[in-house]
Amino acid sequence: MNGKFYGVSVGPGEPELITIKAVNIIKKCGIIIVPQTKNENMLALSIAQQSVDMSNKLIIPIKFLMSHNTEKTRENHQKSAEIIMEYLRQGHDTAMLNIGDVSIYSTYSYIAEIIEKNGFETEICAGVPSFCAAAARLKKTLVSRREVLVVAPGYSDELENLMSVSGTKVIMKSGKHMDRVKNLVEKYGMSDNTVIVESCGLENERIQYGIHDTENGYFSLMIIKDSKENENA
Repeated sequence: MNGKFYGVSVGPGEPELITIKAVNIIKKCGIIIVPQTKNENMLALSIAQQSVDMSNKLIIPIKFLMSHNTEKTRENHQKSAEIIMEYLRQGHDTAMLNIGDVSIYSTYSYIAEIIEKNGFETEICAGVPSFCAAAARLKKTLVSRREVLVVAPGYSDELENLMSVSGTKVIMKSGKHMDRVKNLVEKYGMSDNTVIVESCGLENERIQYGIHDTENGYFSLMIIKDSKENENA
């Protein structure tokens, strides 16, 4: 019998924000797939290790390609899926750890699509998104009543159009696009309404009001509230 492939959300960083369901799935899976950055960082693993004993698990680090080259990215996803499917064929339940919530800008979706097409069963375990954790850290609501919430990555081609939408804007994964994002924030006069939260829930957490002297952190997110919302807060 084939194993099952799980996309497990471990939350944004604070160990207490990992769900009981995520912990239970990790406990029953013998194979743990962990995204690894170029700097050998495995943040999702370090979060999970604070809640689950990993000493009897086989940890498989995988470097997912972050590139605008569609063909190279597709090849990377295919190779990663092949590695995972080999363990599934052997009957091992396998969990891929994901920071935040797996349904929001996660590489898991591309891998799972390939794996599902090959006849394997998959399941997603929901988690706490980084922007929800950031709002809680700031003691602020994201939206209320009829307000609109817009969530977009900093590299989106639609970002400038979204800036004109009335409501709260959450901009994630700006990274090297941070300068472009800051320019748009200034262009639309939203600098005073912007809060940047970096590495929410981690030891190096940083909160900044406004956009000046902002570093191009991959784990930074912006929360931009309309002026009227701030006045009514």
